[in-house]
Amino acid sequence: MNTLALRAVVDPPPEQVVWYVDGRPYMTAEYPFSVRWPLAVGDHTFQARVPFTELRSRIVGIAVE
Repeated sequence: MNTLALRAVVDPPPEQVVWYVDGRPYMTAEYPFSVRWPLAVGDHTFQARVPFTELRSRIVGIAVE
């Protein structure tokens, strides 16, 4: 199965980040905030958010064919 590596750099580092895929929570990650997402055909968006704060990454979009 092919996967896409997701990694966030946050300074100063929080305890965790939550990865969102297509606007829904996907996985919680502790430092170094890396997870793998199994590729699925279609258009997808990704965002990392620090729980219980307003800190979040920009939304990144990809298309998988």
